[in-house]
Amino acid sequence: MRKIRLILSGKTANLTKSLEKQMKDAASTLNYEEAQVFKKEAYSLKALTSGWQSVPKEKQSSSKTFYELRKILTKYQGSDPTTLNRIEGYDVSNLGKDIIVGSMVAFVNSEPDKSQYRKFNLKYNLAGQDDPEGIKQIIFRRLNHPEWVYPQLILVDGGKTQLTAAFKAIKERNLEKHISLLGITKEEELIIIPKIAKQKIIAWKSLRLSQSSLILQLLQRIRDESHRFAHKYSRELHAKIITQ
Repeated sequence: MRKIRLILSGKTANLTKSLEKQMKDAASTLNYEEAQVFKKEAYSLKALTSGWQSVPKEKQSSSKTFYELRKILTKYQGSDPTTLNRIEGYDVSNLGKDIIVGSMVAFVNSEPDKSQYRKFNLKYNLAGQDDPEGIKQIIFRRLNHPEWVYPQLILVDGGKTQLTAAFKAIKERNLEKHISLLGITKEEELIIIPKIAKQKIIAWKSLRLSQSSLILQLLQRIRDESHRFAHKYSRELHAKIITQ
């Protein structure tokens, strides 16, 4: 009743802030089911109060892209995220065995949000140039920070080996029902989809999309940005070493 009164009185901003705070509090105590409920309530409230405003064409394209992406995730992973407003991309870069780093980039509503990018130094944690283990460690460490806001989708630069490692990290945090997972290969530009059921990967699907596909273009942008950010960081560390 209190929520209804706030809506009717026009105090939706306060209610939205309250729901988002409850979502973050629940996530910080690892109560992800409850956090998901608050998240859906906040999203529904925003949708209810947004009105019948005209939507720019670029927004329409973005909405269509997310709709098509949701269909893929629903079909192969059984997940149906209410929104896909946050997608994170990951990559590992190394310069020999002394410099091994990882990157996390965040795309919010299809656009990069550089204030939410993160860098990971893995040089003391890995033996040799083990990219899959690096991916697992990066994602596991990232998921230790619910205050960064969890993504609805994680994109990994790579194929089955990298995705298997990423899934292990997600599963160790008991988030496999809440975070979807895709990979994209460099050479053939294939979308690699792990088919997930009963908390494990049971099969794989390779999807070749047209170069004009908005889904492919979005995933390529995220992959390329995570690659650029990881390599930039590895070069920065290398420059520091040779100038010491």
